[in-house]
Amino acid sequence: MFIELSIQKKKEYWLLSLLASILYAMIGIISGVGMLQSCAIGLLMLVVLTLRIHFDPEKTPAFVGPVLAFIFSFLIFCEIQLAVGTTLAQLTLLKLFLNVMVVYALVMFIASAGGNLSYALLGVQLALVTLGVANNLVVQTRGMEIQFSDILSISTAATVAGDYSYTLTSRSVTAIMLTVVQVFFFVFNRLPKFKKMPLRITGLSTGTVSLILIIALVSTSGGAAAIGFQLKSWKLQPSSYNGFLINLLHSISATRVNAPDGYSRDELDQLINQYYPKPEQPSTNEKPGDDDDTPPSTNDPAEVEKKPNVIVIMNETFSDLNTLADSLLKDMTCDTEVLPFFNSLSNDAPNIAKGHAMASVFGGNTANSEFEFLTGNTMAFLPANTVAYNLYLNETNAFSVVDIMKAEGYRTIGMHPEVGTNWSRNRIYGYYGFDETYFLETDKNGIKTFVNEK
Repeated sequence: MFIELSIQKKKEYWLLSLLASILYAMIGIISGVGMLQSCAIGLLMLVVLTLRIHFDPEKTPAFVGPVLAFIFSFLIFCEIQLAVGTTLAQLTLLKLFLNVMVVYALVMFIASAGGNLSYALLGVQLALVTLGVANNLVVQTRGMEIQFSDILSISTAATVAGDYSYTLTSRSVTAIMLTVVQVFFFVFNRLPKFKKMPLRITGLSTGTVSLILIIALVSTSGGAAAIGFQLKSWKLQPSSYNGFLINLLHSISATRVNAPDGYSRDELDQLINQYYPKPEQPSTNEKPGDDDDTPPSTNDPAEVEKKPNVIVIMNETFSDLNTLADSLLKDMTCDTEVLPFFNSLSNDAPNIAKGHAMASVFGGNTANSEFEFLTGNTMAFLPANTVAYNLYLNETNAFSVVDIMKAEGYRTIGMHPEVGTNWSRNRIYGYYGFDETYFLETDKNGIKTFVNEK
């Protein structure tokens, strides 16, 4: 036989393993995992601690390694779904297979490159389950799952992560506990190694080609439609209906921006001329002052029009709950006015214009509102769940209100009460062309502080 099974025989080891398994089950119960599930996981831990599996490298057929890789890839994907906070119940067989194949492709590539299946499974499992847990925590903070573009927002996420509170769900805890059990299995047992060069070349090719084909399939509109991909974005629906890995790979398509239907440069120029017609050029024979309607030019500073200072404040945490009360809770009343000064501002005043604006973001990606205001562009023409600052803006396409103000002779200043790397503002504000920029950096002791109302 090419496989050998053995059981630890020392009573002391058995006793320690039994105590460790009982303690492990108790940790699950205390952490919110059901008693039955915790006991089952504790039993699995006991089996893993006491049972040894050894594959003879000389006798093991070549197909055994890839078959074991696929079986464990399925188990790892189950753990990923639990870590995310969902299950396999709403996945079609095709989507389930594609998600498992993503794990399998990664495992085969790493195992073939390094020659060790155990280490490949261990690395892929830890990385993807950790990503699944992170996805669950991200959903708690912003109501939607991790997207491929979020990879470029890691620094911003790390900056603000400490300001949120998180709770690991029982499913996430279950996934973590199962992952630990499987880690012990990979460490204690000898799985087949990929030593022979033909097998390693085949594994590398299989992993690479499979992953490329799956990405090409799920990141295009035709391929996504063929597999029945459901375009959902609220909370855990994407992973529930598509699988976490397929949903993540599908979001790669968001890095591409296509022109809107019917867009053309000529039509755009016509629309601009319709609302902002070009002024008629004066005759070359006319001189300033010849026309009664044209005031003579002057260099007297006293006669030059004084331009007002323009200050724009975007407050992403401001909320007028009276709007909610008026629209949804018509019978709700407050004995104390919430925003007395704000409510005192009236459109009847000669220097006040007051109203409402639509925000394109909620619970995250707040830089997109800043992008829309400064550039006049709309997120409606950009892929969903993306951040323009991270993906699309550069020094050639960042025309904004900053350019308009500078053309009018203004000195422009941009500031944000967070560190400059937050949403890459230290780079983007340079593209906008602000004359001065100010950000909040860490203090001398390395402790992050925030601007208060003073």
